[in-house]
Amino acid sequence: MADQPNIILILTDHFRPDALGSSTPKLMSLAERGVQFANAYCASPLCQPARASIITGKFPSQHGICGNQAGPIRSDLRATTFMSHLQQAGYYTALIGKHHFLDRFGIGMDVTEDDELIKGCGFDSVLQVVDDDENVHNDDAYTHHLQEKGLTEKFRRVFDELAWECKPHPFAEEDTPDGFIGHRGVEFIEDYDSSQPLYLNLSFIGPHPPYWHPGELRHDPEAMSEPIGATTDGPVRRGSVKYQALSLTAKQNRAHYMDKCALIDRWIGKLINALKQRGMLDDTLIVFTSDHGDNLGDFGIWDKRFFYEQCVGIPLILAGPVIRGGDRRSGRRISKALVSHLDLYPTFLELAGASRKYDYTFWGLSLASLLRAEAGTQHYAVFAELASALMSPRLFGEFVAPAIHEMARSFDTSVIHLHPSTYIPVEYLVETSLSAIELHIDFGGPRAEELLPYYRKILEHKPLIIWGDLAPEDFDFIASKLDRRALALLPVVDSQEQADQIWSRFKR
Repeated sequence: MADQPNIILILTDHFRPDALGSSTPKLMSLAERGVQFANAYCASPLCQPARASIITGKFPSQHGICGNQAGPIRSDLRATTFMSHLQQAGYYTALIGKHHFLDRFGIGMDVTEDDELIKGCGFDSVLQVVDDDENVHNDDAYTHHLQEKGLTEKFRRVFDELAWECKPHPFAEEDTPDGFIGHRGVEFIEDYDSSQPLYLNLSFIGPHPPYWHPGELRHDPEAMSEPIGATTDGPVRRGSVKYQALSLTAKQNRAHYMDKCALIDRWIGKLINALKQRGMLDDTLIVFTSDHGDNLGDFGIWDKRFFYEQCVGIPLILAGPVIRGGDRRSGRRISKALVSHLDLYPTFLELAGASRKYDYTFWGLSLASLLRAEAGTQHYAVFAELASALMSPRLFGEFVAPAIHEMARSFDTSVIHLHPSTYIPVEYLVETSLSAIELHIDFGGPRAEELLPYYRKILEHKPLIIWGDLAPEDFDFIASKLDRRALALLPVVDSQEQADQIWSRFKR
């Protein structure tokens, strides 16, 4: 194994963890020689802030990109991305596909004009591809490819008619955006002749909607799972109506989604074959993940901007020369450790032998010890954030004031920090496999009594832990309305020591 392994980060968009399986045989084969993380989470369930967090190793509240339709990260952060550190450590760094490090939606420009700006994030070479729909009014490397074939006009003419109704893509697989990205990734590996170790970010735009794809539907809609907390053909409750084909049932939409996942899987298989042919596979760490997940109709929602497992949970597979036991015959290694996208930053730098100045604001932990099956520090909880004035969720018929909304996930509880008026579908809290539900809510507010029936329903299924700045009479009032045996009422504390004492008493 080389001292500095090649690193290939395969990034997707809207790829749910449960999309891995029989429909993605190449990825499952990759997992057989690596580690699949069962409890991996993004730093934000939205494209631009999630991707900014991956490359900076910081939360949205730290790097300042808290929603889409934002500019690039600050220049000082562009100079300290993990790609910039890899460059300084001698790596050749390349991007092929989507980045979303800045948002050009609806502008009507050729985004390749931004190539130098994107290179400033730490890339030696850049080939940009934007989302479907965005490429109708913007040009990119993919539309340039279509122009060379005389296909651009046809693509833009039929897009609205075909794409959002999941009708077959008019072109062959290699002429779809993800086919183009995959093909360029394969060509890049075939042609790479530098003596420098390689970092490649191969970033597919799918399975982000629209869910159209070339050819007929390969997945049987009846074999798709039912959405949680919603009927298969019920109306959209929240999220963009464009994110599903309205003429199709939820199961039919899900089948088309899986076809897009399978297309990406095929190109990942071709990339791995190219690495084998070049003799590079044994010296290459391959990382597969997604910027975030997708509700995909669960709770009647066709969107990702929610703190549900389906949205903040992400697939994460690492395979390569640093994985201990990669030749085992007992099947893939599944780690149940809590991990975050923010852990990729220190992981890549450690494995590459790249140094960086100590900074206490970096929350992520290197996964290197987990990959080597060694003892190491792990998270007791992971966190995600989302805030956007343009994308505030509609709750109880009103908009929550733009603010950072947070979610934390620990081994024992699902911790959700919410505005007092926030509604969380009871179905979600009941369906989760976690042992308890923890809510940080101001129960001294005017809506406390109104919300009690809602929490009583949750308590029929799960223990409920309520933190709040409550007077003793507030505790007595709420406890009298709910089942004390299944309820822990905890005050807001002013020190970690005090919190630990209260928590330990409750756990016993």
